[in-house]
Amino acid sequence: MAVFSIYLLYKICEKLFNNKWISLLASFLLSSSLMFVQMSHFAKVWMPQLMVVLIAFYFIVILYQLEAAKAKNYILVGLAIGLALGTHVIGVLIYISFAVAHYLKNSSQKFKDIFFTNKYFWLVNLIIVFFYFLTLFLNPRGFHNYINRDGGILPNFNFLFESAAVVNGSANNNLFLKVVGSFRNFGYYANTLIEFEPILVLLFIAGAFILFLKERKKFYLITSFILIYYIGVSFAGLISYYILPIIPFLALIAGYGAYHLYEKIKAKINQPAALTIIFFVLKIIFNKIYTLTTYQIY
Repeated sequence: MAVFSIYLLYKICEKLFNNKWISLLASFLLSSSLMFVQMSHFAKVWMPQLMVVLIAFYFIVILYQLEAAKAKNYILVGLAIGLALGTHVIGVLIYISFAVAHYLKNSSQKFKDIFFTNKYFWLVNLIIVFFYFLTLFLNPRGFHNYINRDGGILPNFNFLFESAAVVNGSANNNLFLKVVGSFRNFGYYANTLIEFEPILVLLFIAGAFILFLKERKKFYLITSFILIYYIGVSFAGLISYYILPIIPFLALIAGYGAYHLYEKIKAKINQPAALTIIFFVLKIIFNKIYTLTTYQIY
């Protein structure tokens, strides 16, 4: 699954940027990610989750790039998002990338024509609803554990605030205080990424800035999932590997940034100097991986 995920990221980059060097850099950054490598060794849901999220994003990118998308393109997107939902409920957040792609494709139309009267948009929603109830039928225990712990069939996510239910050493039933407490989790995942993926984070920041200036629509398409997933997982608890599904998306933008930084350095200095800098960056990455291999993220 890990190897296939790397391949998927390569194909996504090829579709988005049509540049094999960006694709190779993004794939390398994912394959050298400490969190990605560690989790690929364990039989946990997060590696399959990462893979199906990438499958969904791959079909979303294809949909986004087609001038005249057909029903089958929307059906594939719906099936892939439904699969992400069925693997783990938080995978449904890749829906935001579909919504962004659908809007960008049809931005010349009125808002109601894009979302409220577009039959293909509702086709995707119906497929996701079907998978929602299919998950209840096939895995009722998992459904009720993650979607409704009270036993109902409609979503009830109040339990997501349980990690913030203790205030000043005692349980607190005030929903507002629980929500405020959950916002404190945001810093936890930022610290996790900086601790385990410092080079990836730095290249992502540079790449995000460059991508925003050069190709803003693609920036929105990619970062929409990163943002909504980061917010969503911050309400789900403090377990470091929960952040894993955004690692490929960070690597995608980081690869874009690394390529353009290389081109800048090569233009201002020379190719040997640029290659030397890249060599030392790679050396730092592998040194970081080596020194952190004793850390556990699970």
